[in-house]
Amino acid sequence: LIDAVRTKSLQTKVTISNDLKAQREKLVKTTPSTQESSWMKTLKESGDQIIAALQNIQKEKFPQLSNEVTSAQNSLQMIDASQTFEEQKAEIDTFIRNVVTTLNKMQ
Repeated sequence: LIDAVRTKSLQTKVTISNDLKAQREKLVKTTPSTQESSWMKTLKESGDQIIAALQNIQKEKFPQLSNEVTSAQNSLQMIDASQTFEEQKAEIDTFIRNVVTTLNKMQ
């Protein structure tokens, strides 16, 4: 998802101020020994950066998609990082679907 947002930023020539690449590396470094609460926190932080990047792209190139970005942002806010992945799987899936839908509309 991070790679897709970074790619969209490059395609649209919109500079994003946050470092999604570093956040991606942080997520990739997660190991089986990483505590789930720490991983969920990193996941939520990644979501915040994804939303910030989407907002920049949307404002500069796709003003008609403000509702879609807001929907993705709202779905991120529904994720409770203090719960387990399994408990939040539906919320995470909704967030991912909303981001993908928004990216697909950015043509």
